[in-house]
Amino acid sequence: MVQKAEVIDQILRAANGEGRHEYVATITVGLLKDLGQFFDGCLMIAVVAFIFMPLTFVTGLLGMNVTGIPFAQERWAFWGVVGFCTILGLVVLAWFGMRHWLRR
Repeated sequence: MVQKAEVIDQILRAANGEGRHEYVATITVGLLKDLGQFFDGCLMIAVVAFIFMPLTFVTGLLGMNVTGIPFAQERWAFWGVVGFCTILGLVVLAWFGMRHWLRR
């Protein structure tokens, strides 16, 4: 990130008419680098949210203590939910991999 002292120094030089084009280019490059890092961070937050939100919904829905949940009395129900969540997570990861969203 561009330091405050550097920015103030560049603004003062630009105000004096020294190297206006260099000033604009330096500030633009610095801001573009900062924006790139910011958007990379936002993308990672979105990836994590996209993976965990459906899983949280399914486990929250099935974790309620209410009667009438389909297949609640079946012996395979727990492992069915675990398998479903695992498959859902793997599908989301594969989709992100195909879109190249997981590379650094």
